[in-house]
Amino acid sequence: MIENGYKNIVLVGECYAEFDYQPTKCSRPYRMVVVRKEIECSSEQQRLFNEDHYRYFFYITNATKKDLPAREVIRSANQRCDQEI
Repeated sequence: MIENGYKNIVLVGECYAEFDYQPTKCSRPYRMVVVRKEIECSSEQQRLFNEDHYRYFFYITNATKKDLPAREVIRSANQRCDQEI
């Protein structure tokens, strides 16, 4: 696809964090899982290393840590639809 002028995006790594989040209008806190994916972009002319490229994904759930670990929250969300980097 690089020949057509498109960018080639490759996943370099990812990390995640989780915390309790309570919107102001809600009566109880929810669990928020955040995933940061580090990507590397290259185009036809050059490889773009000037700046790091990150994409963030946010998942809000009411499942407890005991019931569903953070990795399972991420995995089940990715299986629900065609998600790309």
